[in-house]
Amino acid sequence: MSRGQAENKLITRDEIEKCLSEATAGPKAVEMKENAMKWKEAAEAAVAEGGSSDWNIRYFTDDIVKANESEIARKCIWFERESG
Repeated sequence: MSRGQAENKLITRDEIEKCLSEATAGPKAVEMKENAMKWKEAAEAAVAEGGSSDWNIRYFTDDIVKANESEIARKCIWFERESG
């Protein structure tokens, strides 16, 4: 749903032109580009080896492996009790 639909109003050609001009030229465009570059760098750092996303996925997979190992151990103990 576009912003116009959500607010139940028509977005004019002039308003679109104004927004595009702000985003592509002038001080607002420079500010937007600088902000985008900061977010880009932060995202790249997060997904790089040793970044926060890298560590989070490692912790997540380690937890899955530990849970699986625990379940396997529980089944082995049950099997030994039942067969012994």
